[in-house]
Amino acid sequence: MWGVLRDPAYRFAGATIVAGALLGAFALATGRLNIDGVSPALVVLAAFVLAAELVPLRVPMQDDDLRMSASSVFAVSILMLEGTGAALAAYLAGALLRDVLDRLALVKIAFNAANIVLATCAAGLALEAVPAGGMLAALLAGGTLWAMNNG
Repeated sequence: MWGVLRDPAYRFAGATIVAGALLGAFALATGRLNIDGVSPALVVLAAFVLAAELVPLRVPMQDDDLRMSASSVFAVSILMLEGTGAALAAYLAGALLRDVLDRLALVKIAFNAANIVLATCAAGLALEAVPAGGMLAALLAGGTLWAMNNG
């Protein structure tokens, strides 16, 4: 048990999980993740998030395959149309289902979930930072989500 704590990767994963849990709890408690209603656009885009998570793009590499998903594109669309709560719910549901079906270790599932919470909330704040909205806000939110998921 204590040997695991010496591993920098597990310490990083643990810190990410704690940060994601704290941010998620804070955002939920302060009402920043409220979902106003379920629109047809939300249902369609959430289905695309789920489909993109369950059918990832595989790129053959020398030692292993690189797996990419287009789900973040649909998550940003939900973020812009329906808000952070709806985007987080759809993105997190798709990723959790994929991770469970892939039988990932619990620490990997928790890390992925925490990373999605951190990235989606940051993208929501980035979207709010541009009061006029539009293309600049979309680029800032999408860039934030991409950078936090891939950085």
